[in-house]
Amino acid sequence: MGPKAVRQVERVGPYNRVLKAAPSTVLRVADIGDVPMRSRFDLESCHADIEEFFGSLAASDLVPLAVGR
Repeated sequence: MGPKAVRQVERVGPYNRVLKAAPSTVLRVADIGDVPMRSRFDLESCHADIEEFFGSLAASDLVPLAVGR
């Protein structure tokens, strides 16, 4: 439920009391969704899909933040 919880944080508000800031006002961030998987039942293809997805992000000069297992 990690990704869902992160997506619902806007309901709580953008201000982070620990950081004493609203990160979304300082950083450019976007939820780009879940990693598309060819099959959730084949561990090797899941790893390949994850590596390809994050590789494309890195090639685009983006810094990913991943949540989940």
